[in-house]
Amino acid sequence: MRVPRIPAIFGRRLLIFPPILIGAAVLYTVVAGRNVPQQEAIPEASRPLLVIETPRTAVVPRALGFGNARPGDIWSAVAEVKGRIIEIHPELTAGSIIHQGETVVRIDPTEYELQIARLTAEVAKIVAQQIELDRQKVNYQAALAIEQESLGLAERERERLRKLRASNAVTESEYEQTSRNVLSQQQSVQSLRSSLNVLPSQQQALAASLDAKKAAMGQAQLDLERTTLKAPFDCRLSDVALEERQFVAAGQS
Repeated sequence: MRVPRIPAIFGRRLLIFPPILIGAAVLYTVVAGRNVPQQEAIPEASRPLLVIETPRTAVVPRALGFGNARPGDIWSAVAEVKGRIIEIHPELTAGSIIHQGETVVRIDPTEYELQIARLTAEVAKIVAQQIELDRQKVNYQAALAIEQESLGLAERERERLRKLRASNAVTESEYEQTSRNVLSQQQSVQSLRSSLNVLPSQQQALAASLDAKKAAMGQAQLDLERTTLKAPFDCRLSDVALEERQFVAAGQS
């Protein structure tokens, strides 16, 4: 019996497996026997600190330099209204610093408050007069309608008596009396029409007067606001020439 022979090329290929198996066994042995490094905790090092409590201290900044120092903005406070000073800033002295919006000087506002009250009353009076004119217009129109109706009746009565007088059915005096009644009614109608014609001009005059009073009211309110002078920005006072209870004129610094 003959044993089949394995080709030589396959025999050479099988020879590669033993070295691979031996290398894998050696690698497993080395890895399994290696010691894993252990982590050690590092203790925190404490350091002493020195703490000093600092008190709050007001510091005045100072600058040293050479040359001429000039302010960026200059404001000269000028009174826009007249009156007696009733209030000044508590630090209104040369060299003091006043912040924006703080009241520098306050002038007595009593005169301007009274003026506003007086103008308010005058405005209310004119408005009441306008309402009264509107009512008069309605009354005149109603009265005119009545008088025109009466005039029509008187004219028809006069025409009737004129026809009767032609036949001597009425006396001359009766006819003349009727004529006088017609003239009286015509005069009443004309008077009411004249009153109605005058009303528009009166209303225009009241409207113009009302506008003038409102304009004066606006000026009085503006003057009242001007009795208080406030700093427009943070500033240092260079010169102060006023004191409390002093009377100042409009335009005075």
